[in-house]
Amino acid sequence: MRAFILRRTGFVSHGHAAVTLVGPRRSADTLRLQRFLARNGHPVKTLEPGVDDEAAALLADAGLAADDGPVAFCGPRRVLVRPTTTELGGCLGISEKLDPAQVVDVAVVGAGPAGLAAAVSAASEGLSTVVLEGEAPGGQAGTSSRIENYLGFPTGVSGQALAERAQVQAQKFGARIVVPRRVVALHAAERPVALELDDGATVRARAVVLATGARYRTLDGVEGFDRFEGGGLHYAATAIEAGLVEGEEAVVVGGGNSAGQAAVFLAAISRA
Repeated sequence: MRAFILRRTGFVSHGHAAVTLVGPRRSADTLRLQRFLARNGHPVKTLEPGVDDEAAALLADAGLAADDGPVAFCGPRRVLVRPTTTELGGCLGISEKLDPAQVVDVAVVGAGPAGLAAAVSAASEGLSTVVLEGEAPGGQAGTSSRIENYLGFPTGVSGQALAERAQVQAQKFGARIVVPRRVVALHAAERPVALELDDGATVRARAVVLATGARYRTLDGVEGFDRFEGGGLHYAATAIEAGLVEGEEAVVVGGGNSAGQAAVFLAAISRA
């Protein structure tokens, strides 16, 4: 298991991947897909038109132009133009198909640390367990550059590493982690309980654990802030965001733990 994890980590860090993402480096759509793949631990090679010669060759072979991006090349035959995260996840096999006739013992809504811990506990006891997550395992904790106060890691651990270990541990016991699938309705009057997903599918379960976690506060008081979300305004300071501000100025808004971690992380990379 350790060898498998280290091999996968090597693929991610060196950009050796079966999927290639071609698009403008600072495009919100490109970053959205890149972030989705990175947070799901899927190796990806990212190329920028006008910068990487290989990008132009790939687009030309597919009959596409530079402004058609972002384009995801999933292996030698699949080409997705401006895909949604669900479409990309389906192409890569990240999004599992659900059997509408199956009734699971436990359905966990949310794959943050709490949701993954619940999945490990349930699956290790032999219960059929499915975890439904809208974006990627790890939740808010998965975007942290360093966690110093999590039980069992006295020297600290990155949020991504914590999420990957918890995900593998849950899957080892047979839990199914389904991403990116959002739960939009809970029909608790029925037995078994029915969970309605954003694509119209339904998951039926004998028990439901709600571990929906936290959401980032936005700059609602700043006019037009939404125009810059994903294109200069970000809600995490991972390696992806750090690469965008290397040698440039960066501003951290907030003074909590996450802001402090982001400031320390970015200080070694950006100018401010």
